Amino acid sequence: MSGARLRVNIYTQQTRDWVAQFIVPLNICPFARKEVENNKIRYEVLNFNDDNSFYELFSQELNWLHENPETETSLIILPQLVDNFDAFLNQTGFAQQILQLEGYSGVFQLANFHPAYVFADAEEQDPANYTNRSPWPALHILREESLARAIRAHKNAEQIPVQNMRQLRELGSDEIKDLLTRIFSPGSNSC
Repeated sequence: MSGARLRVNIYTQQTRDWVAQFIVPLNICPFARKEVENNKIRYEVLNFNDDNSFYELFSQELNWLHENPETETSLIILPQLVDNFDAFLNQTGFAQQILQLEGYSGVFQLANFHPAYVFADAEEQDPANYTNRSPWPALHILREESLARAIRAHKNAEQIPVQNMRQLRELGSDEIKDLLTRIFSPGSNSC
């Protein structure tokens, strides 16, 4: 296997493991378990060189997801932005613009995750940041209709972020880091 293909597999597998072994068990997203169990999440690595290639590749992913309704959601992994959270936030803004320009406002919405994620009003060390910290930078394309349906069916959906922050603060950064180390250690029980 080529080095580039091996890296793509690592990015994808670590992101998949993060969802299955961190997000789902801690119930960070109460809607994720069903999609993981039904294998309805698409994981794609976008290797882009500039804004033009990002536009093209991201548009292709939006179109693919639109044309394949059996796939509920896509996690787009952007490994080249791992060392620059600000550049990642800029790329997230650009992705939002692309979504609108391509006519997908009201169809899809974006969530974003990064290994160095820090909420605007939080300290860098705040364990609550782990609600959006992933092994690799990622854009999550969600179907608005499905999300709205799930939120309507969930009791107190507006409390999900508050509960997540409280839970992760109770766990503490050290325990969270230990859990993530176990998930990503060689020989871990990958899904």
